[in-house]
Amino acid sequence: MKPPRFAHLVLKPTLACTANCKTCSTRKKLHKTKIREGQLDINDWKRLFPEMYALGMSKLIISGGEPTLYKDLIALVAEGKKYGWEIGLNTNGSLIDQEYARRLKDAGLDSVTLSLYSSEPEFHDQIRCHTGLWQKAVEAARIFVEIREKQDPAFRVNMQTLLCKGNSRQFPDLIWLAYALRLSSITFSYLEGDFNERAFLLDEDEITEFREEIIPETVQTIEKSAGDKWTKRMAVSAVESIFPLGRLSLHDYAKGVYRSAAPCPIPSFFSIVLANGDVHPCNMVEYAHYPVVGNLREKTFSEMWRGHEWTNFRKHGFDLCRYCPVPEQVTIPIERRPEFARLQLLLGRRPLTSLRLPAKRMVFSRRRLLKAIRERRP
Repeated sequence: MKPPRFAHLVLKPTLACTANCKTCSTRKKLHKTKIREGQLDINDWKRLFPEMYALGMSKLIISGGEPTLYKDLIALVAEGKKYGWEIGLNTNGSLIDQEYARRLKDAGLDSVTLSLYSSEPEFHDQIRCHTGLWQKAVEAARIFVEIREKQDPAFRVNMQTLLCKGNSRQFPDLIWLAYALRLSSITFSYLEGDFNERAFLLDEDEITEFREEIIPETVQTIEKSAGDKWTKRMAVSAVESIFPLGRLSLHDYAKGVYRSAAPCPIPSFFSIVLANGDVHPCNMVEYAHYPVVGNLREKTFSEMWRGHEWTNFRKHGFDLCRYCPVPEQVTIPIERRPEFARLQLLLGRRPLTSLRLPAKRMVFSRRRLLKAIRERRP
């Protein structure tokens, strides 16, 4: 394994959330406990950033909870941008309006990832346990896409989703929704943290149906959608890589097992820091609630990064590594990145065209969007 070089921080400045997702129960228990311990403030994060910069960090993702609940989010983005980092935001879109989105972009935000778990508002809101969140996420996507098209073509507007009981058959429509909203990409993840109760995991029959029926239908959706051949080819390849068999079986996936128990490289460049200062070496620690390598109130990040506990974790991992879907995440490109424009020109490709809804440009009323999804006439 290569010597560790820190590069990527997921910072969770607040653990409060506007949703109450059923699929997030294990992590919610941890967050509720940590909220009572007191939260670090913007000055604490400002003191942390020079240390992160000295370690070689290049990417800051601000997440939560729901990070837009954090009162100093704009200042946090601006502070991170001072170091030249790539700044991203993970949000459910519930508190985004045009002015707030503009301020985030002006502060230095490079990308936003919106959580959308279904093409059907009712199912998305049911999973979120909050009425109206689907519509707010779609509206937030519209706002950020407008900012990209008017201000900065390099700004990335992404979708994050997962498969669970109830939404697997909607996957082709969800991909079509990403095209309809003119997003940059959609990142698919298997369900995290449901390895005990298994209340939301797909069973073997549902996984077989997804592989044999849903994936081919999704490929057809991609082929019919707007976009250049290269992007479509990458998107098809990504979709066809979901639930591969061989190394793992249907039985493994149905138990929430996504990989071998061997450690992975993620703890050698990545960390999550919670609002109370707890430092996690990987995503699964939020679900397992261990091993936390330390707290910023007691040690510096550099001490933890170079310390025995983190070093040992990199070498050996822990017993829940096989339940972690993060190394197996699939990113499905919807549009070609701007940096590919020159290559595209050299190859004689037409510029990327966008799918337009059967309505006025940038109009995303719930009625029209739902009608477009159901008809799926790209």
